[in-house]
Amino acid sequence: MKIIALVGSIRRSSYNRKLATFVQKRYADQLDVTIPNLGALPFYDQDIELEAPRGGASL
Repeated sequence: MKIIALVGSIRRSSYNRKLATFVQKRYADQLDVTIPNLGALPFYDQDIELEAPRGGASL
């Protein structure tokens, strides 16, 4: 069975990443677990705070 584990935090010490990695290793004989790197998506990185775009329509 193939599984994708999306970990919402890219922190190195993330408990969710540790759990996903544990499952990936522990059940490697039963599951194909992929943990994609979401670091390229800035909205997953609290260390990067982007300002709202200027101009455009207001609500």
